[in-house]
Amino acid sequence: MNAIKAIINEYNNLWNEKLIHKASIRKFNNYIANISSAGSLVLAIMGIPTSMLPQFLSKDTANLLLIPIPLIIILLLSFTANDLFHIYAIGTRIGVLEEKINKFLDAGNLFAWEHRICPFIYGGEKNISCEHCQTDVEPIKSVIKLSNNYILFPFALLILLSSAVLGIIFLFGINIYFSVTYLIILAYFSFMIIFKVGKNLKKYTEAGSPLTIAIRVLSNC
Repeated sequence: MNAIKAIINEYNNLWNEKLIHKASIRKFNNYIANISSAGSLVLAIMGIPTSMLPQFLSKDTANLLLIPIPLIIILLLSFTANDLFHIYAIGTRIGVLEEKINKFLDAGNLFAWEHRICPFIYGGEKNISCEHCQTDVEPIKSVIKLSNNYILFPFALLILLSSAVLGIIFLFGINIYFSVTYLIILAYFSFMIIFKVGKNLKKYTEAGSPLTIAIRVLSNC
């Protein structure tokens, strides 16, 4: 029984750690939404005639507010990517522990959330096997992924690009070197988050990913 107690303790500890990362993702998603909303407000101000703006608010002030918005959005996306990676790694290990607990208790699939249900609901797993029934399970699309991929991220990207373009134009009017430096910084961080971090995150969070396989192998060898 000492072995099963140790496994359950690790199971509970990992769940607590996973919940911390899930809370961080919700917080950072809220930040992205708020920053993007602020950016859209600033863009709206840019379209208002100067004569209609309050005396304390000028177009130059609005331009200055736009400059850091793309970098802040990229930074927040990187935090979210880190938490997602932790969640999938921890979830895979929890799934292995679920199988061990079921084996110890001889309880079939009493614990099934991480190693059977989550890969299907969140990871895009399409192959469902059951020893007791022959039911065909229709693959589903994660509403969370659809919402992020088609609403939150495109909205944030639109604000990012609009802010970046107007920021570059504004800095170009001050000094061409400022504009070029800002463009290089944006290009570097955009490439890193979209093509480096994003590409690997997509690879590792898919069903049957190398991350999942490696953790399961290391947990059983």
